Amino acid sequence: MKIVYSEQFQAELCCVTGRYSAEDKALGRRFVQTVENAAWEIQADPLR
Repeated sequence: MKIVYSEQFQAELCCVTGRYSAEDKALGRRFVQTVENAAWEIQADPLR
């Protein structure tokens, strides 16, 4: 199964990631990785 993000979510993710990255590039990368990990966990067991 493929994870698909809405355009609105992608825009919000980009905006928030930019703010975190402005403070610390590693923080922005960790934020994106956390979001991606959560999406994969939801995909693996959506009824959990």
